[in-house]
Amino acid sequence: MSAVHELLSRRSDLQLEFVRHRRRGRVHVVVPRDPDTRQELAPTADLGEEEKFQGALGFVRKATPTLCGRTMLVYFDGETGDHEIVDAFADDDLCGSCHRVLGPEHAARAFEHPTLLPS
Repeated sequence: MSAVHELLSRRSDLQLEFVRHRRRGRVHVVVPRDPDTRQELAPTADLGEEEKFQGALGFVRKATPTLCGRTMLVYFDGETGDHEIVDAFADDDLCGSCHRVLGPEHAARAFEHPTLLPS
């Protein structure tokens, strides 16, 4: 059993997170982290002056790994860059590879989200 499957089996309360590529529209499943061992991000007070300045401009970003093996760069301001964290999307936008990695026992969890209706 993979670490992802073990975590999802052990923590049925764990909500999946999703990241969308802004231009392509494809939505990927973020590799889940065990909430019992997750390390907190460094508080702003622990950052140097340059990092605080970059953070204020939205330049500080975090690498977000996905189940299909991609790494998305998500800026902390949520508006900069090609990727954004989302909680609602059309089911057809979900990455097929991310869905397959979840396997049959956890695949339904990728669809436990608000769905955007076509306009």
